[in-house]
Amino acid sequence: MIGLVSIMLLCFLLTLIMAGPNLVAMAQGLIPSIPKGSDYLIITLTASSFSIVGAFYQSYLVREKEWKKGAKEITLAENRTGIITLGLLSSLVMSCASAVLYHNNISVDNASDLGKALEPLFGQFTSTLFMIGLFAASFSSMIGNATIGGVILSDTIFGHSKLSYWSVRSMIILVIIIGATVALIFGSLPLQLIIFAQGITILIVPLVAIVLVIFSSTQLITEELRNSVYMKVMGVLGILVLSGMSIYSIKYLFF
Repeated sequence: MIGLVSIMLLCFLLTLIMAGPNLVAMAQGLIPSIPKGSDYLIITLTASSFSIVGAFYQSYLVREKEWKKGAKEITLAENRTGIITLGLLSSLVMSCASAVLYHNNISVDNASDLGKALEPLFGQFTSTLFMIGLFAASFSSMIGNATIGGVILSDTIFGHSKLSYWSVRSMIILVIIIGATVALIFGSLPLQLIIFAQGITILIVPLVAIVLVIFSSTQLITEELRNSVYMKVMGVLGILVLSGMSIYSIKYLFF
């Protein structure tokens, strides 16, 4: 997986160099702003890119790996590496899309159109290579998200969370079957359905964040691992932001 991500980073970096982006415009893009009509897309992006449910699953992952308190530094190092890599990759993807798609007024109507962002590097093979990469990314995300949902569902219903239990595996399979069924029913890539699903996800995110902050701040946790005052304040601020997004999503979807 590290090797594949490294190849992705290299491909987007080379594409960006070949595309010759406007560096001044890129620097201006670092100033936070909300383009007209994109407010709801930003909310749905938050639901997928800042996975609070994924953070909640970390507690199950720690137990699955049987990590002890002494593994704190290892987990922090892994998390930092993952966050930096994801941030760098996301930045390169957006920069390539801006330099190639936006600069050349290329509209994106389907998944294959997204591949045109890599055209400066791969030429006529762009669509094929991009779809292979998209399949790999989708497959890995499907397995990861299905595992999260299946483990939490199994723990809720059967009280089992270890991946070695068949009750856990059956719930993971069930989640995959449901997702595959929806995909077959809608046929072609259901972009609007994906956006709607992410909009629904943001509705429960504040509740998950509240549970995380409470559990990680309780006196039952050793002082070394317990949230500091700074982390508690940041957690509350994050919950307020997520709650605002959730309220906006309810208004957008149902009113």
